[in-house]
Amino acid sequence: MRMEDVTNKFQKDLRHLFGFDEAGKFIGSSGGRPSSEPSPGVSPNDFLEFAIRDLDSGKETYHYVNCLSNCKRAIDSQVEVLIKKIGYKKVATQERWNIPKKLEFIGEFGIITPRILNRINTLRNKLEHEFKAPSKREVEDALDVTVLFLSYSALVDIPSLNWTLSDGLGVRYDYENMIFSFFQKEGNRMLGTNTKDLGIYLKYGDQHFNDFYNFLMKSVPKMSSKDQASS
Repeated sequence: MRMEDVTNKFQKDLRHLFGFDEAGKFIGSSGGRPSSEPSPGVSPNDFLEFAIRDLDSGKETYHYVNCLSNCKRAIDSQVEVLIKKIGYKKVATQERWNIPKKLEFIGEFGIITPRILNRINTLRNKLEHEFKAPSKREVEDALDVTVLFLSYSALVDIPSLNWTLSDGLGVRYDYENMIFSFFQKEGNRMLGTNTKDLGIYLKYGDQHFNDFYNFLMKSVPKMSSKDQASS
């Protein structure tokens, strides 16, 4: 099978799973759900804990400065976790994306609300460009923003990039190398199943990679939302 045949069939079947026809018209609920996501390898909560301890340990200027620094580290490390979970760590590293660029990219998928995004950017700009001693109120506000961002990030639903459809056609995403690989599951529950690699891959930089990636990250969540609302 050609790459375009497999990717087109996969998208058609996934649309149908959520009750949409090929033109994107909703025709009925089917109740499709994603499979698994990679587990984040680092946690920014340690930095948040350090920030809280810094603020609780005293009221000297260096306590406030240390608290702000750890707030920034907590936010930056949480952004790294999100970039990894949405499968763009390789590009972000190679192209040396800064934190504002990463936040902008994450925001394109609606993972971060504009209000939280604005507060984070304001906080980071203040930390990086203003060198005056922070007040207790400023530090407390920074800590509130950090707690809000980390709490929100823990609850946000990241769209899956790994799927297996009812007819056995599936796709896996290699998060390290940014490659989609398509496979076909064969067999049945009684006799067992085996997985056949179809030899069809979409690598970052390929002609259809962005279209397929955006389909899973943007179109599928919208279909899922519509599907759940109709249930």
